[in-house]
Amino acid sequence: MQPKFTPRNLWSYCMKIFAIAMIFVSATQVSNAQVLFSEGFATAVPAGWAQQNLSTPVGTIPTWSQGIPAPNLFDAHSAPANSYARGSFNNVAGNNTISNWLFAPTVTITNGDKLTFWTRTVTDVGFADRLQVRLSTNGASTNVGASNTSVGDFSTLLLDINPTYTLTDYPNSWTQFTVIITGIPAPIQGRVAFRYFVESGGPAGDNSDNIGLDDVEYTTFPSVCAGTPTPGATLASVPDICPTIPFTVSLASPPNAAGLSIQWESSTDNISYNPIPGATNPTYTTSIATATWFRANITCSNSGLSAPSTPVQVNMSPATSCYCIPAATNCTFDDEILNVKFGGIDNSSSGCSGSGYSNYSTSVPAGNVFSGAANPMTVRVGPGGTEHVGVWIDYNHNGTFDVAEFTALGTGNGSNVNGTITIPSTALNGNTRMRIRVRFNAANPATNACGAYTFGETEDYTVNITPCVAGAFTAQPADVTTMCPGFATFSATVEGSLITYQWQTRASATALWTNIANGPNVTGATTNTLNLTNATSAMDGSQYRVVINGACTATDFSSIATLTVNPLLIEVNPPSYTTCSPITTPVGFAITTINASGSSVTETNSFSSTTNNVSIPDVGSSTGITNTIPVNLPAGAVISAASVTLNINHTWIGDLVVALKAPNGNVLNLDYGLTQTGGAGATTGFTNTVISSTGTATLVSGSNPWTGTFKPDAPTAPGTVPTAPSSLSPSNANVFNFAGLYSVPSGNWTLGVFDFATPDGGTLVDWKLTLTYTYQVGVPYTAVWTPAAGLFTDAAGTNPYVDGTEADSVWAAPGSTTIYTATVNSAACSVIPVEVPVRILKPDPTTTITAAPFTQLYPGLRTLLTAKIDPTSTAATYQWFLRDVSNPTAVSEPVAGATSSTLEVNIDGLGEYTVEVTDPTVCSGKTSATINITDSLNTTLFIYPNPNSGVFQVRYHNKAKGVASPRFLTVYDSKGSRVFSSKFIVNNIFGRMDVDMSRQPKGVYVVDLTDASGNRLQSERVIIF
Repeated sequence: MQPKFTPRNLWSYCMKIFAIAMIFVSATQVSNAQVLFSEGFATAVPAGWAQQNLSTPVGTIPTWSQGIPAPNLFDAHSAPANSYARGSFNNVAGNNTISNWLFAPTVTITNGDKLTFWTRTVTDVGFADRLQVRLSTNGASTNVGASNTSVGDFSTLLLDINPTYTLTDYPNSWTQFTVIITGIPAPIQGRVAFRYFVESGGPAGDNSDNIGLDDVEYTTFPSVCAGTPTPGATLASVPDICPTIPFTVSLASPPNAAGLSIQWESSTDNISYNPIPGATNPTYTTSIATATWFRANITCSNSGLSAPSTPVQVNMSPATSCYCIPAATNCTFDDEILNVKFGGIDNSSSGCSGSGYSNYSTSVPAGNVFSGAANPMTVRVGPGGTEHVGVWIDYNHNGTFDVAEFTALGTGNGSNVNGTITIPSTALNGNTRMRIRVRFNAANPATNACGAYTFGETEDYTVNITPCVAGAFTAQPADVTTMCPGFATFSATVEGSLITYQWQTRASATALWTNIANGPNVTGATTNTLNLTNATSAMDGSQYRVVINGACTATDFSSIATLTVNPLLIEVNPPSYTTCSPITTPVGFAITTINASGSSVTETNSFSSTTNNVSIPDVGSSTGITNTIPVNLPAGAVISAASVTLNINHTWIGDLVVALKAPNGNVLNLDYGLTQTGGAGATTGFTNTVISSTGTATLVSGSNPWTGTFKPDAPTAPGTVPTAPSSLSPSNANVFNFAGLYSVPSGNWTLGVFDFATPDGGTLVDWKLTLTYTYQVGVPYTAVWTPAAGLFTDAAGTNPYVDGTEADSVWAAPGSTTIYTATVNSAACSVIPVEVPVRILKPDPTTTITAAPFTQLYPGLRTLLTAKIDPTSTAATYQWFLRDVSNPTAVSEPVAGATSSTLEVNIDGLGEYTVEVTDPTVCSGKTSATINITDSLNTTLFIYPNPNSGVFQVRYHNKAKGVASPRFLTVYDSKGSRVFSSKFIVNNIFGRMDVDMSRQPKGVYVVDLTDASGNRLQSERVIIF
């Protein structure tokens, strides 16, 4: 009882009658009356009822509470003694307004409905109480605003008991009140609320004590149905729901006429409806596993006609909002999850969470796993004892972890628990919730995804399920040719799920295949790219293939690629020596470079990450992750260019710092929070983003997804965030271009990534390092030199070379031409010996030309040109040249076929003759001489042949050498008759004029030649037979 008792005068029941139009002490009962609810308050807030206390501040009794029997308070109106709802002055603290609401069930409100209830206050009234009855016609709403004076949807006041706070107007014994509903335009869903509303109430207030509410009943008086019912709309208490959670469907205008019956129906497609057994009440409460439509089929017994209500669909809530929160467990004794690796998830959790539960379903990027396949998983557990690992994945996306979705992974103690999760092929695709539970010293039952146990820890993740794809080769390994000891790369491209690789080799096409293991000269033996260094001659002709397997891929083999290892080719400097005089000072020769082309080898090769899909912690920490690619370049390799290709999924790429550490220990920033801007907005990440030593564009100038080539984003000093992940050492970049990484080519190249701002997560999908480098394949080398004669091991020529000894340099002073051979001996490589000619040549010979018997010619004469060299040589070859001296601009042209030491010349070959003699045994290699063959001045008219058959040529000396001169040639027969006449233009000295008189009869003819002026130059007879 409230400790502020004062006597009061007890009024009996006169306050039962007062002038409110809507209030009646009794009501006439009709035969078709229906009680919609009747409540005796066995519990303070029964099912279907609701409460809300807007008193400020709330007191020690914050809700409507169960009644307290006499003698402590008073008994209920109807037994048992405590079965009434109690409002108390302790609903509020201090001296403040009490506004404590109790909502009756939702019903259809109709004019003429009757509400009755019993209420009272304490017997000895010392503080005034007050009770309001209010009405809302807004369905199942309990909206009464947010303050102790607001009423929200309950704006209709039906009854206000003792609004003036007298000590006599609130009954101190059980008294029944009745309210008749009027003023409702049409039947409508709503609810009545009882509001314990006392101003200046509370333990320190002037008003309020304790009131009771009992035997509340709501009765409607429907009319008798006729014709076709009009059910109206169907209402659902929720638009969507999780599996197993109950909800209620009802009618916006429930049937209130006598003779109407209800049958609830359901459908999954809103086409075919099925009756729900037993669902014949105005409301229907159920749960669903799939989205379902509901309607009520209303039948009038008087007319026999039925009609359905307008259906309503209740959808399934997103599964992510339906998963149970597991019961709290104690993980402070090392019964905890330390790391999870699954489908690219690699999440380390430090320490024990407060409740033993951590939800990483949104902060850690989803792992990629495959249905119809066994997916490998590793969970590292704490050293608390025998820890049992159980895994649930919601394969059917129903928001619960079913028994069939459980896998017992195994047990461990401070160790990795390895196993596989076989995802059924029927699992739904897409993002799916996964739960991992670790339990100390007891197995996880498949039914206990949410329940309690004492020691252990629980973590939730998201995995992206896609169908398992069988592996298939899209690119096969190609043959490779290198030079011993060289570098070779074999690569294959495979599309498929969870593919594993194993490279194999055999010595020949008939040998057995053996697996290749990584080693000093081998990397990538279990990846799609195999790198070999220092390939030996013994490997020439060896064959390679890669064997693939997968979660849903049977063993398959690539095509076979063959390795060709060419022998070592050595280079000697100088490659030869030639002199025209005896060697008095030895000439030095040295092996300088050894490779296939005679110069350094430049190659570009790429090296890909093998640990991929690594989660980037979104913890705002500079620790981040590291990912290492081992690189083994040929000995002596010098890097000239480098690039890194990044594929990173991230919802805000501007949060990332990405750095590269080289084997020399130096660190270069590649991406420094997009040049310290933090990025312009949400992103998908980096897709084939190349950070290159040759790049010129800045990352901040690019845009999502940054596909292209950029220069390293390398600030010269730390900014507001660390410039490199602290997992790298040094933790700040100490070089600012790629060149600072080149000094040690081979070793571990490590990529570091950290996310310096929350709350965006990401994944390092993969990365690739591409290096361009130059190397010499095996220097220095020594050789055995043969013959030993004329060789020395010193420049002064005082220490003769000893036959069969190894030397990388020798000095030669042979007495005559000698071809030396240098042979390198290599255990790893076969070698092609190199010949080094040392030539001591003879002096140049003297070359002369003679003409016999003539040096001047006219038509009909011939002469023979003869070239001689002194001293003679059988190695000499010849080529004759002719220049037309009549043409001042003419040059010497080779005479076709004139390649012997002699050449015959006739009248058509007048000019300057040169012979060029080539002889490799002499110093210059070539000598020459020149002679002129000229014309013989003659006034004879040359006709030949003469006699002839009518075809002949005529020649006459042309004094104007090289000048075209017209000539007129006329032929007369023996009778003096002209039988032939023609004009000729003569250029040469004895220019040729051709005559054809083959149709003339035989006989003696006279040939007459004149110049352009008609002057006779010469005449001569010709005989035609």
